[in-house]
Amino acid sequence: MNTLISKLDCNKTVHFVWDESSNFTRIQSQGTFKNDYFSLSNGKKLNYRSIFAESLKELGKKTKAKLILKNSHTFPSDSIIQVTVKIENIVWHKGFSKAIMDTHLVYNISNQVVPVLGKSKAQSNARAGKSIFQSFEHGNLLFLLAYCDR
Repeated sequence: MNTLISKLDCNKTVHFVWDESSNFTRIQSQGTFKNDYFSLSNGKKLNYRSIFAESLKELGKKTKAKLILKNSHTFPSDSIIQVTVKIENIVWHKGFSKAIMDTHLVYNISNQVVPVLGKSKAQSNARAGKSIFQSFEHGNLLFLLAYCDR
């Protein structure tokens, strides 16, 4: 991911609006290795919106980009990219010694739908919260690489 971060040159502010229907997305678990090493959430319901907000904050620090989670869109501006983001689905592939989480995100920008696949790879002791955080961060970075300079 560090290689991708070094390619990003984004001097615009990006306002993300969270699609509230994403809060009801369930994690689909696939694979052959199911034990305590790969824990969904220790019985707690994950707050996707707050995890997404944290991933924006962390990615903003790494890239120096101005990434802001808003409750609604603001007045259009040339210096601000406004985008709505929604989780389509989350699939967690569990193997013997690794887990890969695929988070299918859909970004809606200026009536254009942009599907992005955020990925997170973990060896052992994977946790859903951390994996979702990393897949959000990866998906947001891929989106910014594709659309920030337009």
